[in-house]
Amino acid sequence: MNIILILLQSLDGYIAKDENDDLSWGTKEDKQFFRDKTKEIGTMVMGRKTFESMPPKAFSNRHSIVLTRDPVQYKGYINNHGTVEFFSGAPEDLVENLEGRDIKTVALIGGGGVNTAFLEAGLVTELYITIAPVILGSGIKGLGGDQNTYFNLVETWQLSTNEVVLHYSI
Repeated sequence: MNIILILLQSLDGYIAKDENDDLSWGTKEDKQFFRDKTKEIGTMVMGRKTFESMPPKAFSNRHSIVLTRDPVQYKGYINNHGTVEFFSGAPEDLVENLEGRDIKTVALIGGGGVNTAFLEAGLVTELYITIAPVILGSGIKGLGGDQNTYFNLVETWQLSTNEVVLHYSI
């Protein structure tokens, strides 16, 4: 399975100031890149906090899977903009589930704990990191863990006047 991690991060490596951050420090160009790339991929995987921070329209034209310890709390959840399902289990369990449904590629969109769990399990195959020209000083890290994972730089491009995208593969 191809698991593509997509994130916006500050120059000092944070993906949010705190759990209530609306990411307004990112540009409209990054938001458009995110929309285009996740629609191209078709399936997004995220944690509960990321899911709860996104507006319902963010799920339009995509299949979304939310990792949560308590999927029952979302029983009866309806999103008129896209398909959203809730899953409890390890990253490897989700991959097995998705492969059983012939899903070959997913966009991993956070948060930091989910990203780290997939990295530590050795499941991430590509990364798209938008570097925003801001130093937050503290906040939520998007990448972590104790693993020594090395990636190969595939390409870079300037997304906006002050942002760059780094595309890596394993």
